[in-house]
Amino acid sequence: MSIELNTEASQRATELQARLRELTDRKEEYELLALEGHLSPEAVTQLEGERRFAEMRAEAAARAAEQEREALASNERLTKAFNDFLSDDTISVAAMRDALTAISDAVAAFKEQARTRDEAVKAWSRKLRALGVPTEGLTVDNLEATITSNGQITIDGRTVSPVSGVNAYILGALPPAIGTNRANADSLNLHDRRQRVDHLEVRVIKEVGGKRIGDVLSTRKGMSTRQLARMVHSGLAEVTAGDVPEPDLTERHFIASRNAEHERRAAVAATRMP
Repeated sequence: MSIELNTEASQRATELQARLRELTDRKEEYELLALEGHLSPEAVTQLEGERRFAEMRAEAAARAAEQEREALASNERLTKAFNDFLSDDTISVAAMRDALTAISDAVAAFKEQARTRDEAVKAWSRKLRALGVPTEGLTVDNLEATITSNGQITIDGRTVSPVSGVNAYILGALPPAIGTNRANADSLNLHDRRQRVDHLEVRVIKEVGGKRIGDVLSTRKGMSTRQLARMVHSGLAEVTAGDVPEPDLTERHFIASRNAEHERRAAVAATRMP
């Protein structure tokens, strides 16, 4: 049983000790040269100073190496620690590998579910097309039906659409620190809105975006409740049927900014000279 220490400190101590021996071995040569008058006092002083400096460095390096060695535990304790380290299952990556496999399997299962579900949506689109349902304009027993080119099916304002951006939903199921372009699982509800909803209908009172005054817009005609609500909140339309949801935080900020701008313009107009 033995301990070998070959660190930077021990190597430095060995190198400096070798340099000191070299200078010390040459000391007799210096003395003989000085005796024969081949070295000046200054040269002797310089050479002796160099040797003394090497000695100081070697001693300092030896102390550092010794301190490093003294900090080591015993041979037996180190050997036990090393063997315990090599056999510790808690630092194995096997469990992590199994967990990653589970994630991969879950992702594959989710993608397969999405594929199966979207195939069913496409099958319904083909079935309805086969029954003669056009892209838009068909109403049966007050049930208006539309089928868009991207596969979205709407009947009586209740909509089903293919799921796009599956990877974003997968990222959304992972911790926030992982990845970007995330989508919360609740967002999947956007692709299946067949639950019955109260329809909202509004009448345009200010021309905007190609809509003329008097035009009637509704959720039955493909517009979302949020779109119609924003028109009402912005003073562009009035409600003729249904309930308008309260404006969200973004809309409230927009409305406040718009009102403040109107008030500013009114104040400016009031101060103008006739």
